[in-house]
Amino acid sequence: MANVQGKLAYDEKRMNQDTRGIQNVPIVLQQIPFPGATQGLTIAATTNENGDYTFRNVPAGEYQVVEYYGYQPAPTSSDVNFGSATTQDIITTGGKTPPISYSRGAPAGATHLDGVNETTQKITVGVSDTRVNTIHNGPVKYTGFDQALDAQGIKVTDQNLVSGGGFRSFSGDSGTFGTYSQGTKVDTKEQPEPYRDMDTAFTRLACRRPVQRRKLQNEPRGRSANMVESGGPYVRQRNG
Repeated sequence: MANVQGKLAYDEKRMNQDTRGIQNVPIVLQQIPFPGATQGLTIAATTNENGDYTFRNVPAGEYQVVEYYGYQPAPTSSDVNFGSATTQDIITTGGKTPPISYSRGAPAGATHLDGVNETTQKITVGVSDTRVNTIHNGPVKYTGFDQALDAQGIKVTDQNLVSGGGFRSFSGDSGTFGTYSQGTKVDTKEQPEPYRDMDTAFTRLACRRPVQRRKLQNEPRGRSANMVESGGPYVRQRNG
């Protein structure tokens, strides 16, 4: 058996550098069972005033260490014995960071803390003590999508960003904002053939430069059928 130790740090500049520890945040140590199992031995500690935590008497094996703010039952000690671990569901949702208030002095305007590096870390425990990579949380400012657009004078609706006349409709288009028609597939995306309703013999031609018309020699003024059209890789002559 071995001890597992680590730290949760506040990273003000978000550069994987410790500014100070983050206190009173649950850190979960969970044994990873054999493939396909949905539960594993689990125990939680809470970080102390320096952001440190310790799990003692951990058996050899594969584990994950998860920062998990809000974990229940809430741990009360930063130094716990794995011998009191209980079987819990495997945590698959990733780490959960605490509120910005846990930073104890974030820059003005910061609204949240989030992970600068991985908030869930996999470790292998052997016979020697194991030191977990420090988990860093840094300050960020979250701006809602609607707030960002409203600041530019763009109003957001609760509709999806598709044509209002139905999926890929040429009529009834209401602009960028619109609705999906009933029965639209969840993974709706751009079709590889946008003109799927066209006859299969239909061939599209695209000129490489705008069509230019020049008057033939001795051509009278005014529009005439005797014109040469040029553009793209071809030249066509029409005679009256």
